[in-house]
Amino acid sequence: MKSNKKFIALFLSAFLAISGLFAAFTPYPAVWLVKHIFSLTKYSYPENYEILKSKVAVERDINYNSAYPNGCLDVFYPKENKKDEIIFWVHGGGYVGDDKKKVEHYMTMLASSGYVVISINYALAPKYHYPVQLKQIE
Repeated sequence: MKSNKKFIALFLSAFLAISGLFAAFTPYPAVWLVKHIFSLTKYSYPENYEILKSKVAVERDINYNSAYPNGCLDVFYPKENKKDEIIFWVHGGGYVGDDKKKVEHYMTMLASSGYVVISINYALAPKYHYPVQLKQIE
């Protein structure tokens, strides 16, 4: 029985040591963790979302001619009563995950209040290293 406990303790120690070394030399474990955390996020829609949506026009997946992949944007704007202000929205995800579509309902809410909202996607790390994402935003 004692030898089983020693084996399990040794196995876990080795696993943690190897995992630590792997994480020290590659960003992929951290990237996986961040993507996983963002995938767990659930957003709630307002009760009057369909009414708000009917007040907004959307132009989707406009190519903004980036030198890098995933260079497209959506423009949300009110059908009436447009303000002069523009909101430029860069979705969250720590440059490693998520997508502009995930917060589309929020862009709709902003546009229904009179704002023009530009929501973009960008190339994701670690395949495309920082500052590629910032170059796409400029």
